[in-house]
Amino acid sequence: MKRFLIAARSFSLPASLVPVLFGTVLAVVYGAAAFDFGSFMLAMLAMASIHSGANMLNDCFDFKLGLDRSVSPGSGAVVRGLIKPGTALLAAIALFCLGAGIGIYLALKISLAIMVLGIIGLSAAIFYSCGPRPLKHYAWGDATVFISFGILGALGGWIVQTGSAAVMPALWSTPIAMLIVAILHANNWRDSESDGSRGVTTVASKFGGKSVYYYLALLFAPYLLIVLFIVLPRLLNPFYAMPWIFLITAFSLPKAFGLAKRAIYFHRFPDSHPIHDLDARTAQLNLVFGLLAVLAGVLDAAIR
Repeated sequence: MKRFLIAARSFSLPASLVPVLFGTVLAVVYGAAAFDFGSFMLAMLAMASIHSGANMLNDCFDFKLGLDRSVSPGSGAVVRGLIKPGTALLAAIALFCLGAGIGIYLALKISLAIMVLGIIGLSAAIFYSCGPRPLKHYAWGDATVFISFGILGALGGWIVQTGSAAVMPALWSTPIAMLIVAILHANNWRDSESDGSRGVTTVASKFGGKSVYYYLALLFAPYLLIVLFIVLPRLLNPFYAMPWIFLITAFSLPKAFGLAKRAIYFHRFPDSHPIHDLDARTAQLNLVFGLLAVLAGVLDAAIR
């Protein structure tokens, strides 16, 4: 079990689970939905299964292509020799089947819109790493993660509770989605040299020495978006404004500044190694930020 948890990159799972939790809270607090605990847990399990399967599939194909040959804090079990590539592939298929099965059940029980989201998410998870033109290899990874984990995760959590889609969860989840992209970019930035040598083009390899600026934008833009979601609608239509309580996400800023310091240091001294675990550290920031956003929704409901 420990080997498979390493292969699933369990440290990264909050990146996909927090948006589902956030969308669920929005549905109950602002969508007037009656909380369905059973469906919520199934949605979380489906997302965790598909995310874990995507990670295992990525490890398997990266190893076969020679992209992942050195051990790093975020490396999976394949490169460490804990499981074989074939075992990772079979585990990925099993996890995809589990996630798809749960998605079909929820779609038949609640709304066929869940089926649409599931097909998009599962397709992204599979074609991110494999196929004739893997999304990861042509700089589509960031957009894929932003949409499938961030936006669709929150929207899925909302639909599971309300039975219908809405703009609010898709819009309000964009700050969390940007931090999810920051996790991926930190990983690709670290591996940009080896990826480039194998003909793999990521956003990090495209930016090259400017990757630090993209990373910093992904770190701090979410806080700016929260302010915009609070202030801007109040100038136009207060009904759509995010409550002021969401400013508590700023309590995660010290961690963001710490990550920025490490990234800038690496940018100035490329021969140093302060970003070898930057993806895992960024995942921690995403978790804290996301949970603060969830707490904001809960507190807003409590003080109404």
